[in-house]
Amino acid sequence: MSLVRSLFEQAANVVGRQLPYEAVEVCAQQRGKGLTDEVQLAVMKASFPDDKELIRHYAYLSRKKSDHQCVADLKPVQEGHQLPTEQLLVKKPRQIGFTLTGTVVDTIEQRLENGRSQVQVVVFVDRRRITSTLCSVHPDSSWCQHVVKLIFYRMDYP
Repeated sequence: MSLVRSLFEQAANVVGRQLPYEAVEVCAQQRGKGLTDEVQLAVMKASFPDDKELIRHYAYLSRKKSDHQCVADLKPVQEGHQLPTEQLLVKKPRQIGFTLTGTVVDTIEQRLENGRSQVQVVVFVDRRRITSTLCSVHPDSSWCQHVVKLIFYRMDYP
């Protein structure tokens, strides 16, 4: 693998980081040409966040005692910005455009707590930012452990 990225990869990276995808589509349509699959995939890849520490930090900052997380979960996060995601499994991850969906499987302890073994998660991204999230167990919390697990999974397996 070359240390020097191609001009195509560099351009896709700039577009994915700095331009909303809608603007790219409009520009392509105005020129009378659609975007090729290769271009769309490269821009989508470049649009997804790649900094786990930043995700951990956002999750940490968004946590409140009123969230549907048990107080025991807050302590490890405060001490080392670690999230209780190690015992969660991701199934059926799928990214379509700038929407990532997946099923996160809870451990036995969490199943007993929330009554569900599988949690549906949806994450929306734009310009390397998470713009919104949905979790079937914690609808009022944008950064629950299920959301973070799906984001980390996508970072590890683009």
